[in-house]
Amino acid sequence: MRRIAIVSADRVKAARRYSIIASLFPIDFLDVKGLETAPPSAETTLVVDFLGLTEDDLRSLKSALALGCGLSICVLDQRNRKQVFQAHEFGCQKLVDRRESLSALLATLRSVAGDYYEPNLSREFPDDIRSAVGSACRTLATVSLSAILGRDLPVSKLTDAAKNITETIAKEGVRSWLEAAQSHHSHSYRHTLLVTGQAVSFAIDLGLSKEQQMLVALSALVHDLGKVKIPLSILDKPGRPTEKEDAFIRRHPEFTREILKTNTHVPKSVVDVAVWHHEMMDGTGYPDGLKGNQIPFLVRLITLADLYSTLTEIRGTKSAMSPRQAIQEMARMPGKLDSNLFKVFKKSVLDTGYGRIRRKKNCHVGAGNDKQPSTHRHSCAPGALRDPGKPC
Repeated sequence: MRRIAIVSADRVKAARRYSIIASLFPIDFLDVKGLETAPPSAETTLVVDFLGLTEDDLRSLKSALALGCGLSICVLDQRNRKQVFQAHEFGCQKLVDRRESLSALLATLRSVAGDYYEPNLSREFPDDIRSAVGSACRTLATVSLSAILGRDLPVSKLTDAAKNITETIAKEGVRSWLEAAQSHHSHSYRHTLLVTGQAVSFAIDLGLSKEQQMLVALSALVHDLGKVKIPLSILDKPGRPTEKEDAFIRRHPEFTREILKTNTHVPKSVVDVAVWHHEMMDGTGYPDGLKGNQIPFLVRLITLADLYSTLTEIRGTKSAMSPRQAIQEMARMPGKLDSNLFKVFKKSVLDTGYGRIRRKKNCHVGAGNDKQPSTHRHSCAPGALRDPGKPC
């Protein structure tokens, strides 16, 4: 995926102006005056905002372009013939009129850089897996845009995606799903896909009904919804986030609550997961410090899948734990996770082959299952979602 940089007279103001775009693409915001000393690479899709650019700024831009930095898109006033002439002189490929909505720039970016959400899956994956993963990613992109723009979430599309995922994993097994998810270039999409696959496979192992499995899939798909308020340049940053960035990321459950406050058609159990999946049984989690049976069963289930996925996926320079290492790490969190549910999860991962790894070239490490998810039942399963306060 090509990097995108927006060059302007004031990168702080530009970051505010293009915050919606930054939630859909990983964007670097650059001051035009700094281009000569630190020009972007030729592989970067460069967007130049002409607002406020001086003649000196344009000379700096011209010098940077002479160093090999490619220019793809210019945002300007197309009534201003001078700006249009300058854009063409610089070799700009696409012009976007400032008077149009940001959707015009978004469409132009997609035509130049591609759809960031779209996975590039090899033909070795089963057709059903390729179709289901692609559909899930498109749905997540639609949900993200709706949340960013303050529109109602497309629950019907989410429901269709959840149904498709549960049926595909039941048919193909979870291993293919997880390996396809691991190949996504975006950490954000990859993580959501992995958590969804882990959670659905565990729900199948628990013997939950198909309706409950769909609810698990739906909840997992939107469990990190609040992260749409955080620029993708932070979320998909290769290295470790700074303390300030980490504090910002930890606010995503609060952002989720704000987004879902007016989405009254979203099932309450799904809202609970999206807001509370970082709560811990001993009350040390966030954002509300819930404890014990205050945390619904479905939330506890997704918390296990979320934590396990985080530990076993590669991100930038971070090494992935093996399934056994991840389970051992989770076992060293006494009192924080649902102990009864964790015992079943551990058995699913280690005893049924669910946690086997197939390491592949140019593929992120994760856990998977060669076989169909096991169909053994546990006494806690059948009524668990209907009786959220009852311990497993």
